[in-house]
Amino acid sequence: MSAFRRLLAGTFRDGVIAGRSIALVLLVVALILAGYAGMSLQQASIAGHLSSLLEEGESRYASPIYLIAPGTARTQIWNAINDRYLRSTPSLGGPLLPMRHTAVWMAFIVPLIALILTFDSISAELESGVFRSLLVAPIDRRAVLFGRLAGHVLTAVVTLLLGLAIGLWAIARFVSPAWTGEQIVRLILFFAVLGAYATFFSMIGLFLSATLKRSTRSMWACILLVVAVFGMHMLVENAAGMRSWDLPDAPERSAEVAQYLWHANPDRVDLAPPPPPSVLEYIDALQTHTRAVHAVVARRYAAERWMGFVSPTHWLLTMANHLLQDQYKTITDVFAGLPVEAFGTDRSSALHDLLPEVGGMVAVLVALSTVLVFVVHRLEV
Repeated sequence: MSAFRRLLAGTFRDGVIAGRSIALVLLVVALILAGYAGMSLQQASIAGHLSSLLEEGESRYASPIYLIAPGTARTQIWNAINDRYLRSTPSLGGPLLPMRHTAVWMAFIVPLIALILTFDSISAELESGVFRSLLVAPIDRRAVLFGRLAGHVLTAVVTLLLGLAIGLWAIARFVSPAWTGEQIVRLILFFAVLGAYATFFSMIGLFLSATLKRSTRSMWACILLVVAVFGMHMLVENAAGMRSWDLPDAPERSAEVAQYLWHANPDRVDLAPPPPPSVLEYIDALQTHTRAVHAVVARRYAAERWMGFVSPTHWLLTMANHLLQDQYKTITDVFAGLPVEAFGTDRSSALHDLLPEVGGMVAVLVALSTVLVFVVHRLEV
């Protein structure tokens, strides 16, 4: 066990202080800061505009969600939650909206980071003879294998999480944002998800490095894999998004209703003057229509959950969609047409909905670990 710990610590130390690890940490920090700065500025600008629309006695405003564009249900929900955060005053979401923006980049950059750190982890040691010298040393072969593999995976994961932690620390230190406890917990859970995502691609990089045995070949294989990840994302997104939305027709708005709504603030409950019967009928029809749209979105989102099991990027974005929001019990509720207060304070079901994705990733990591250990154990040096 001591040999395993020494090899793990040595591999991890050498990997973390390597130049490319430091460069990748700085890249992640830059992404976090750019995402936070960009989305915060946009959010503040829109919130300032909305605050100017508030009438005397009002303190909150949120634009309704009513548009569905072509594409998948996941994309509609993602954009609707972003819109909910952006078009509200006071600004909602704290760090969650900037992190949602950054998560889209992370879906494609994390595989690149993990593969850069692991593509030559085994092959370079085979070429230099280091791996052979370790195996012929009076050390248990399993300690050598597990120590090296665990050290390389830990290097990739810590490099990513260190960049995220430094970026958020800089934001908290110099901006002093108002973050709630729930938002911090959701960020920590998302970081754990990113760690699992990085572990997955680190294991693939180790597998390619051990199988191909040459750094040049494993490098090109990793480049092709990054391209394939992007291609799979686009293929799955387009395949699922080609299906047309079978939405019910919206109720017609008469001239009387249009004129009344033009002069009234629909965010106010105490509408004055009292609405005429035609307006009340229109509001009832609109509520019925909203419930029908909500049901369609929920059914389609449930039918599209398969995307996260065939495309790694969709798996990460599904997890981000659930974790990086603190407004709804279930993310499809963004189309329910209800005020946030109607959903209560218990939003734990948004986490329970992720059990299939979590279970699938655990199964994949266990299977990949088994294959990786088998391949490395049978290496001919």
